[in-house]
Amino acid sequence: MMESSAEGRQPCPRGSEGATQESDIRAMFLDLKHRLTVINTKTDLVTGRFNHLKKMVDGHGDHFTQVESRTSVIKDSRVTMSEKILQMENI
Repeated sequence: MMESSAEGRQPCPRGSEGATQESDIRAMFLDLKHRLTVINTKTDLVTGRFNHLKKMVDGHGDHFTQVESRTSVIKDSRVTMSEKILQMENI
């Protein structure tokens, strides 16, 4: 038996096949969520190290401005990934 979901999503099959597909999707989602957590942690560590170095070597601004812009790009992509994961979670 097929039950249709709200908001125009595809019907979700019920039975052993549907449950298997659903658990596979859930496992993939949890894996992605874990990977994002690892990326966030590593990004926080890199940002912390960068800020520490920046304080130590104040006055050599050009090099650090370039690194800082790269760090902000990493943070922006991290936020984008977090938003995508949250959107997937709400499906």
